[in-house]
Amino acid sequence: MPKPHRKPKTTLEPRIFEQAEVSHPAGLDGRFRRVVGEFWTARQKQMNPLHYVISYRASFKPELPAYFIDRLCPPGGVVYDPFAGRGTTPLQANLMGRPAAGSDINPLAVRMTAAKCRPVPLAAIEQRLAAVDWDATPDLDNEPVEDLRPFYHARTLRQLLNLREFLGNSKGSGVGDRGSGKKATHSEQTPTPGPQPPVPDIDRFIELVALSRLHGHSDGFFSVYSFPQISIPANAQRRINRQRSQKPEFRPVAERILRKARHALAETDIDALNGVSRANRFFVAGADATADLPDGSVDLIVTSPPFLAKANYLADNWLEFWFAGIDPAPLVKTLIQTPSLAVWRTFMAGAISQMARALKPGGHA
Repeated sequence: MPKPHRKPKTTLEPRIFEQAEVSHPAGLDGRFRRVVGEFWTARQKQMNPLHYVISYRASFKPELPAYFIDRLCPPGGVVYDPFAGRGTTPLQANLMGRPAAGSDINPLAVRMTAAKCRPVPLAAIEQRLAAVDWDATPDLDNEPVEDLRPFYHARTLRQLLNLREFLGNSKGSGVGDRGSGKKATHSEQTPTPGPQPPVPDIDRFIELVALSRLHGHSDGFFSVYSFPQISIPANAQRRINRQRSQKPEFRPVAERILRKARHALAETDIDALNGVSRANRFFVAGADATADLPDGSVDLIVTSPPFLAKANYLADNWLEFWFAGIDPAPLVKTLIQTPSLAVWRTFMAGAISQMARALKPGGHA
């Protein structure tokens, strides 16, 4: 029996505990309103399911940007997140009818963010997956096969490699484009000069869903039992396999992509969302060097800066980097992961300067 249609959730009213007019804590002229409430609810997955299509380290919940977008961004105003991560702020802005801008030094994050904001119908996904030659013999040259075997049955791995090859042959190029499906080198990830044909939305969305299924704790993932939030090292997975007396069993890839996509799209008006997201702007850049974002072009910034040395975004996503064909090695020098407060403060000073430049007069961060 089909499930009844549920109204898409774009906002969730927080519980307000206290509201008061207060003086500015730094002694600036004027008075301000302090609002204390449950903006970060303990309830799980209360918003549009598309938000939860993929896990990512250190993500905040969509209720947080929803609160500020509703109160501080005019209809049609632009919402920006300079640390876009998995795209919570841009997607929430689009769901609430506002175009978004987003940047991240991590090309994987930008890929995920852009794909989430451009969903495609389930029937199109099913048709596209039917075109994959799942049983072809993949080229294993330059593939980290020994690191992958603790996670995947040989036939599941074959299907993943064939899907990876299929998506890599999409129109377009740019950061992380796979081409032959072999492990990308740094030079292969450098976009060729001049405008590049875009990768179709459907292939980017299929890639997003596939990334979300690479490892996890249930039958819905491609891997044997593992961690859902982070890609653990191969040796750690071997240890889990021994402790649980488990070994990878065959898990058909297309079936799991369709299952996850069906759930993620269940409450989304795809045409309405894409109508807004066509005006989005995403780019790979550090938050302290967002030259591509024009002065005074955004109405609201909602973001969360990176942790000092508490989350290793490179090691924790090694399987995602592998499947997306992105070499994380160049990011070691550019992605801020430091135990030094002085280094972090210098970086954040540059980032806040760029945020101030991007905000319209009267805008909010």
